[in-house]
Amino acid sequence: MKSDMAISMVSAFAAGYSRLVGRTSHWEISGEEPVWEKFQNGENLIFAFWHNRFTMMPFVCKDHFHMNQVAVIVSQSQDGELVVRFLQRFHFKTIRGSSSRGGKRAMLNLVRTIRDGWNVALTPDGPRGPRYQVQDGIITLASVT
Repeated sequence: MKSDMAISMVSAFAAGYSRLVGRTSHWEISGEEPVWEKFQNGENLIFAFWHNRFTMMPFVCKDHFHMNQVAVIVSQSQDGELVVRFLQRFHFKTIRGSSSRGGKRAMLNLVRTIRDGWNVALTPDGPRGPRYQVQDGIITLASVT
């Protein structure tokens, strides 16, 4: 998808779809009590969403947990630009990088972002997979913050 207009249109549609599904679906989020405790203590959190469910990230972070400051790492690829535009519609901060391009710089930016008071939402299995298998990045981030 090379056209700026096409990227804008698709991201707008995806954001609308995400809002519609988020607001019209019945949600059950189990084990969330520790999350609320961390918020009450003023702690920042790292959320993990499987890659194939990232479009629900805005609903969970913004509507359910009422988080104002959420940062997400996004690939530097052309597809990543679509994701950036999608997330910006929900006022997420995006940091560009991936395990194959700009990963170290992105990780340092995420650490700084967390220390500056932001929460982080990541896809631990990434776009290349293997699906539903946590990669090292989120574990490294949690251990250094």
